[in-house]
Amino acid sequence: MMADAYDTLVAMATQGGKIPPAVLIELSPLHNSMKRKLQAMLEKPDPMEQQAKQVALADAAATVKETESKTALNLAKAQEVAQGGAHGIVERQMDIGAKREEHGMKMQETVMKIGAEQEKARIKASSEFAKLQSTRAREQQKTAFSELQGVQKLRQGEEMHRQKMQQAAARPQGGAR
Repeated sequence: MMADAYDTLVAMATQGGKIPPAVLIELSPLHNSMKRKLQAMLEKPDPMEQQAKQVALADAAATVKETESKTALNLAKAQEVAQGGAHGIVERQMDIGAKREEHGMKMQETVMKIGAEQEKARIKASSEFAKLQSTRAREQQKTAFSELQGVQKLRQGEEMHRQKMQQAAARPQGGAR
């Protein structure tokens, strides 16, 4: 029953279905010790997820700094207006615009790096899963081959026994040799 469920889920996963790896591992025909090892690997914190959280925190910090910068700019503008000069404000606005653009480029680069790392992790997981499936197939072939050899030995033994019984039946009974 579990083998049918496992085969069904594997088929769904190969067709693009999102089956949690923990479910596939639990239903797999692997030994329990191997299942525990694989489950432990899955439970380790995902470095990509942690990095994404750090990026989100950095983004929030950048937003706070941007707000502080806007506040400082507004104060400076108020001072400039009070002093009557507009030239310094334009320069500061240009500096702020350049810094915003630089910050946006850094954020975009970080997002691209995270995406690349996630893809790398996905490929690695797919490779490991393929290795597990290959190992499972080899073990099934070995088991089938062993079963076939056992059946052949049993049949040979039966045939030898049958021949001995026929020979014993063909020998004359009662002492004449």
